[in-house]
Amino acid sequence: MDIAHPDELLLGLDALDAETLEQCIAVDADCALPQLTDLLAQYDTAGELVSHAIDFGYVWAEQGQGEPHWLEKWQAVIELEDCHRLDLALDLAQNLHCYEFLPRGVDLEQYGMELAQKEGVLNQDPLLNQCFDSVA
Repeated sequence: MDIAHPDELLLGLDALDAETLEQCIAVDADCALPQLTDLLAQYDTAGELVSHAIDFGYVWAEQGQGEPHWLEKWQAVIELEDCHRLDLALDLAQNLHCYEFLPRGVDLEQYGMELAQKEGVLNQDPLLNQCFDSVA
């Protein structure tokens, strides 16, 4: 951390009149994902909680580098895995590629075409392009 350019953590420590997180005790924690509950019980120290909270903030801000339906997919995977832990939610966010996902209300034919193009199934053989059933 650069003292000349304080970030949120340094500002927080300054407001608490603390030098390090080891001098702090977490008394409450909220999360943007409602299924992640009882965060304080998941961590032994405030430092561990803050570290994962910062990582969570980066993941939340990046949202898969702008991948379409990323947040909806992440929330669906968290529900599927019955995830209530912040560390597991972070792990799942980094491994979303392991899950297939169909967004709600999507046009099946158009989405099927997008997936086929993304996976390289189409545009290799003109006959395959004509026979391809994008809805299926």
